[in-house]
Amino acid sequence: MVVSLSPNPSYPQPVNGNQSHPLPEEASQFIKLNQKYLVPDRAAGFALFRYIPARKRFVLFKNEGEPIRADQLETLTHEGRQPVFVPVAHASALTFYLSENLVDLVNDPSIPIEVKVEEVNTLALAVMKNLFDSPPDMREFIATAANVSRSITILLLSQPVAMNLLNRLRSYDYYTYSHSLNVCVMGMGLFLRLHPRATPSQVEDLTRGLLLHDIGKCDIPRELTNKPGRLTEAEWQIMRSHPVKGYERLEHDETLSPDSHLIALYHHEAMDGSGYPEGIRRGSIPLTSRLCKVVDVYDALTSNRSYKQRMTPFDALVLMTRDMKTQIDQDLMKEFILFLDHMGKLTVRKPL
Repeated sequence: MVVSLSPNPSYPQPVNGNQSHPLPEEASQFIKLNQKYLVPDRAAGFALFRYIPARKRFVLFKNEGEPIRADQLETLTHEGRQPVFVPVAHASALTFYLSENLVDLVNDPSIPIEVKVEEVNTLALAVMKNLFDSPPDMREFIATAANVSRSITILLLSQPVAMNLLNRLRSYDYYTYSHSLNVCVMGMGLFLRLHPRATPSQVEDLTRGLLLHDIGKCDIPRELTNKPGRLTEAEWQIMRSHPVKGYERLEHDETLSPDSHLIALYHHEAMDGSGYPEGIRRGSIPLTSRLCKVVDVYDALTSNRSYKQRMTPFDALVLMTRDMKTQIDQDLMKEFILFLDHMGKLTVRKPL
């Protein structure tokens, strides 16, 4: 797949070139990258190629492990900001590189907040997509996720308006990577409403726990996570194993607190004991896991799926407070409704 990391869409889109210069079949071995995300003199553990239409081939521009020099970037810019291409085999190195760029981006005071939020949203989605599509070894995985959670923490704590701006950019098409970012942002909004004086370390810890709540789906067969329709009961049994698989993955992250670690394991538990994987009840479910469940269910209900149209926020909240009343922490629901109202997200109208 050729993944375009372009600046504006809400999530990276597969592309097949353009009308004037269609890409050859070998393009499936490359990731298409907008050159604006290249930083001069930063170590880059991936090779870069350019596509030469006249020769109908990809040509090496920078070797693996070499930094990208300022004069090389100037050459690319001078030629009209043509995209560059990274071998699919180097996807993990590219993902970590982009996560480092996220931290630089949020710390740059010269970038207007609206632009910064849009760029953070695009880059974070790209990083999360790559993490789910091609999980690197756990050490690199943890470092990459830490960069994403750190950048979101810095953005939310330094610029409170970023919460509202990020919610405006929320993707309504359900993909595991976009769902993970949605749950993270809305979950942190709810948490900060409950704990406005939380420390940066507490915020960053929970941000990472929410961001990785579904990471166990990396270990579920792709044909199930991407199935365009409802799962059979046998398929559901496999899918329901993802909380345990996610918990086992996060055991390698020694910096994650126990409660944030348990989000992956317990975000499908229910207050009445009808959830999974352990069927625990009420106070036995950590607050952070109960919080994640509220936002997780809401995002799933209000996102478009291959087999159903998304609900309006109003209809989703009615279902969650009426039909799912015994399953979801209703005290958290009340606070979540107030949070959505503050974000201007409540409406009784049907989506177009």
